[in-house]
Amino acid sequence: CQSLLRAHENFISEVGAARGVISGELRVGIIDNLIFDPNLAFSRVLADYSEQASDLEISLYTMAPTDLERALLEHRLQLAIGVFYNPVPDLQYHSLFHERLLLYCGKGHSLFKARKNSLSIDRLQQVDYVERTYGQTISRLNKPLPLKSAAYSSSLEAAAILIQTGKYVGFLPQYYAQQWCDQGLMKPLLADEIYIDSVVSAAVHKQPQNETMTRGLLDSLVDNIKIPLSVA
Repeated sequence: CQSLLRAHENFISEVGAARGVISGELRVGIIDNLIFDPNLAFSRVLADYSEQASDLEISLYTMAPTDLERALLEHRLQLAIGVFYNPVPDLQYHSLFHERLLLYCGKGHSLFKARKNSLSIDRLQQVDYVERTYGQTISRLNKPLPLKSAAYSSSLEAAAILIQTGKYVGFLPQYYAQQWCDQGLMKPLLADEIYIDSVVSAAVHKQPQNETMTRGLLDSLVDNIKIPLSVA
């Protein structure tokens, strides 16, 4: 039934495209908290694309990266934006920009008031760490750093909450953590020595549903990202 419905949906979309009308449902997935990233401006991209396609219906979902890829493979999504470490053969990935993750502690943590010259790799190995349950964070570090996992999070928001307890350290994207750093509630640790560089990408199926609509949004997204692929 789902295959028949998707085939009907594709047919309606392609008929509309032949008449110069973009129509149908566009299902897009993103990782959590991308709204805080100034490089993406995805809301503006969607607004601009919606003006070009007055009959377009947009459904937006938030998922973990592996769930986004699975949904693309099953054609439950047509486009996804996230950090994808292990490319899937049936998907196409289009790099947008880099993001850097730093190790943070919250106000009240034993390292919060520590001077930079008093911090060391050995000292970091002694504190409790928030491990993310997706993203293979530790394996992507710029240098080996055995950390003591004592809490687990399934999202950036959950990691930020645990870090703000003052009991744990954890990795967060700079753009996301900056709001709490500005309030004096978090601080990065050894930012020049320990970090993770990731690429934010747009992913689509190699044979997407509603190809005209999907490719149109992808082109609009890539055209609106003027940030070079280098870490600021």
